[in-house]
Amino acid sequence: MTIKTGLAIGLLCLGASLHPVPAAADLASRIKFAIEPQELSSALLRYSEQSGVQVTGSADVLEGRSTPGVNGERVARDALDTLLKGTQLNYDVIDANTVAIRGKPVTTSDAGAIQEIVVTGSHIRGATGAAPLLVFSREDIEDSGFSSTQQLIQSLPQNFGGGFSELTMGATVGDEASNYNFGRSSGANLRGIGSDSTLTLLNGRRLAAAGIGDSVDLSMIPLAAIERVDVLTDGASAIYGADAVGGVVNIVLRRDYEGAETRVRYGDVTEGSSAERRLGQTFGTQWNSGGVLATYEYSDRDSLLTKEREITRNASVQEMALVPEMRRHSGLVSLTQSLTDRVQLVADGMYTQRSSDLSYHSGLTLIALPVEVTQYGGTGALLMQLPNDWAAEVAGSYSVSTTSQPTIRNNVRLGLVDMSTTVQALDAKTDGAIFALPGGQVKLAAGVHLRHETFDSTGTSAPTGGARDRDVSAAFAEVLVPFVGEANRHTGLERLELTLAGRYDHYSDFGSTTNPKLGLLWSPAQGLNLRSTYGTSMRAPSLYETSEVSVPVTPYYYVVTDPRSPTGQSPLIMLSGNNSDLRAEKAESWTAGLDFTPRALPGFSATLTYFDLQIDHRIATPVAGSIYDVFLLEERYRDFIERDPDDAVVQSYYDDPRLRISTGQVLQPAANVSAIIHNQLANVARVEQSGLDFELGYALVTALGNFNIRLGGTYLFRKKEQLTEESPLRQGLNELHLPVDLKLRNSIGWSRGNLRATVFVNYVDSYRDTRPGFEAPIDSWTTIDLSTQYVTDRRAGWLSGLRIGVGVQNLTDEAPPFVNYYGYDFDGTNANAIGRYFFVDIAKQFGGSGK
Repeated sequence: MTIKTGLAIGLLCLGASLHPVPAAADLASRIKFAIEPQELSSALLRYSEQSGVQVTGSADVLEGRSTPGVNGERVARDALDTLLKGTQLNYDVIDANTVAIRGKPVTTSDAGAIQEIVVTGSHIRGATGAAPLLVFSREDIEDSGFSSTQQLIQSLPQNFGGGFSELTMGATVGDEASNYNFGRSSGANLRGIGSDSTLTLLNGRRLAAAGIGDSVDLSMIPLAAIERVDVLTDGASAIYGADAVGGVVNIVLRRDYEGAETRVRYGDVTEGSSAERRLGQTFGTQWNSGGVLATYEYSDRDSLLTKEREITRNASVQEMALVPEMRRHSGLVSLTQSLTDRVQLVADGMYTQRSSDLSYHSGLTLIALPVEVTQYGGTGALLMQLPNDWAAEVAGSYSVSTTSQPTIRNNVRLGLVDMSTTVQALDAKTDGAIFALPGGQVKLAAGVHLRHETFDSTGTSAPTGGARDRDVSAAFAEVLVPFVGEANRHTGLERLELTLAGRYDHYSDFGSTTNPKLGLLWSPAQGLNLRSTYGTSMRAPSLYETSEVSVPVTPYYYVVTDPRSPTGQSPLIMLSGNNSDLRAEKAESWTAGLDFTPRALPGFSATLTYFDLQIDHRIATPVAGSIYDVFLLEERYRDFIERDPDDAVVQSYYDDPRLRISTGQVLQPAANVSAIIHNQLANVARVEQSGLDFELGYALVTALGNFNIRLGGTYLFRKKEQLTEESPLRQGLNELHLPVDLKLRNSIGWSRGNLRATVFVNYVDSYRDTRPGFEAPIDSWTTIDLSTQYVTDRRAGWLSGLRIGVGVQNLTDEAPPFVNYYGYDFDGTNANAIGRYFFVDIAKQFGGSGK
């Protein structure tokens, strides 16, 4: 036993009496924990400091074990369960605020056993790093009252509602991504730079993206199978490769579970009808060398139509679904099995099928767009404990997403789009200590990654005929250097760590890219961490974007408003399509922040993070707004407008069989066409963005119960966009269909005994409609959510393990701010028209630990 471990265990056995903690803290108290992956003995010491619960345990039982840690507001008992997860240890409750750890000591054979610990943002086991990380436990999600992972992500102030979301429609959204959301998927869109720039992982591994392959559909992952959701709000291509520009969402699945859990949920709106039903069943069992968990979840939801909400009853397209009808079946199986004392097998398999229907009337015509999306795949990994506390991992994964959408007009099938994306990957990595410094062990992680991606689109309507594939190979390394740690800390310098990471990726279709990252963590005093990161990131053009077969360059004929025309209108030709010559987007990002948990004020915490992001060679269609406004904004788009084109060139587009003519228009002579608009996908845009993420929290214990108060949000100082190097930077903030500068999500939580309640206040700041002829302010939007839960304790007999949740979202039925937009009258990227929504959620555990 080392001196450090012995000291930690000794202090642990003394309990928490020497540390200032909230009075009368016990296992039923709700506490905000901040315990990172580390040795179990030191983690339990931190647990006692933060909760006030006295923990005792013998040194031989605790030594040699590690824990994945626990973060966020949790009931003290649940937090302790999480810390002990996978350790084969349990505890006896001595009294309301004292527990004793029990279990067998670590034997020679046990010492080599390895546990899977998923650390988001690092390949080094137990590393905390300097990058900003948000962690949401199962309890956090349950307290929120949300029924799905995508609702959790969409509620974050760091996330923008535009792009791929089931709550945004092409008719109400100004970004082109939503128009290509064939599967009506819901992807994360951190920092508002596009769903394709947020990397979504499952247990740290890639999934096949839905639809055209731009974004992983969060709705396909069953909530009942999730242990926690990690959100890294920083560029991370040095760790994970492409697409981690705006950040990373890592969904971590449950592993160790004993018993069974049945869950049912029902919810509905109070204006209109959009009833939602969900049923989930989980089974789990553990044995000496492993365990298995199986989860099935079914959910369905009725559509909410524009005619059912006051604000959208004048929509230009009647009976359009504000929320589409949906049915989903999800199944997941997870297995862990020790093959030897030093080798463990971890395997997962998932299958999800979701169908939805988006139907609407256009005059006397009924348009139906049913869609079926299927996601399936699996992962197998061998975890190996090597000599000298080194570990290695070899993993293979396979993931497929398919989307099928026919177009039906008056019950006649007119077209069909079938799309599929596939990701096959092989990873090998190792990590461990390479030598010691006075501040601790210098640790290294290194590995290689191989990936094969495919995209295929068939059918009778665009996008179609675009079978493409590519190979990706990568090598990466990461070093953690602890200059100052527990052994050599002193006043003003409690901790100092440097992290260096780098990754080289080679793509078979467009070339190579190298991305470094540097992180620095300095703790000048106990309870205060100062941190900073710098790195580069990249987004590879998707296989869809580079497929000119899927979407060839196509001419479109429009007649639009033109101030330079004597008649006020002019015909034009717009060229639109994909581009096989696209390059990767490149980004630079840096952050600087602090985490403050003063001992003098137990229960208080503050987290501030300044971020600065710059993206070059952004892939976009240059004219992102309405084509009918292109001449009203001619100065903005001048580099893509070819005035007075050659008549022969125009005639060649007239002769193209792919020419599309806007509804109600008749071709005028070629000589009358005033311009050609070059609107093909290109590396044209530059984005500059900076802002501040913040969260202030205070937890206190009173005679009336435990209270937890949080004030959190994001404030954007600026977001500028530049179409070309010659064009001026323009506003990308506080305008219609763009992010706003301030978003907040605040909460007040209360708990007493087995009952708890949380009130959430959500705020979206005011902004402006700057469209020519529609200039007007758009009001701010404030909504209130309420979630209550009652949880029976283990002495409740046959009612033990019962959780009853009742809540309401948008308690005051606050309508979204008015926007004069084709009768929809709201901006779907910054608000929604769902209105007040009530729900009841009941879960019952049967037998086992229920962990």
